[in-house]
Amino acid sequence: MTTYCRDCSYVHTDTRKQEPWQWRCVRVPVEPGFGFVDPDHAPNPPYAKCSSVNVNGECPMFEAVRVLEKVDG
Repeated sequence: MTTYCRDCSYVHTDTRKQEPWQWRCVRVPVEPGFGFVDPDHAPNPPYAKCSSVNVNGECPMFEAVRVLEKVDG
């Protein structure tokens, strides 16, 4: 089954409002540091980008967004 981050409940709420290439996955925290460019860099929010986690549409942590049904009453 192909997984799309747009359908996953683990996309950070604030990043979902941005362009998809900026989305971050709350299931994958990252440590501060950006190699020899800036060892003190800490992404905000501190999670890996969804595009790095969901490789080839086969994300092992995918969980579909739950849609609540509207109840008349």
